[in-house]
Parts: sequence; structure tokens; C-alpha cells
Amino acid sequence: IFLFGVAYGLASLGCTLPIFLVVVGGSFAGSGLLPRLLLFLAYGAGMGLVLILVTLSLALFEGLLVRRLRRVLPYVERAGAVLLLGAGGYLVYYWVANGGLLG
Repeated sequence: IFLFGVAYGLASLGCTLPIFLVVVGGSFAGSGLLPRLLLFLAYGAGMGLVLILVTLSLALFEGLLVRRLRRVLPYVERAGAVLLLGAGGYLVYYWVANGGLLG
């Protein structure tokens, strides 16, 4: 379980690190110690709440969740592939059209 937590933390850095840095930077820019501390604590509570809810729902409804996920897994894989291709296509279009790659 510990190694899962370490792996989860490392994998989620790409999504959470920029937001964390904005929150920390915003807390340094604020005036007064209490508002800065409350901003930091609110961020921590929000992240912790999401992880606690996901963990508890998996622990309490594991059988139901596994059955439903197995049923929709083929569709999720296809949808993920389509979304990934769409995101890649958009990035190529953006950089070709707006990034000056053509000229």
C-alpha cells in the first residue's frame, strides 16, 4: 500500500504540481498570515477529501464498482483512445496554425 501511494504521488505530479505551485505562490502574495494559511489549508483539505472519498467508495462498494467497470471497460478504452487522438490532433493544429511552424 505504501508503494502504491508513492507511485500515485509521482504519477499525479503532472496534474497537481502546477496547481500546488499557484496556491503556494498565491499564499505568498497575500497579505497577512491567516489568509495565506487558510488558502494553503483549503487546498490540502480539498485534495485530501477527494482521495478519502475515492478510497472509501472503493472499500465500501468494491464488488459493485468492479462489476460495473468491467462492463464499461471496452467502451472506456475506445473513448480514451478517441480523446487522446483528438487532443493530439488539436495540439498539432494549434502549433502549426499559431506556433509559426509553417513560416
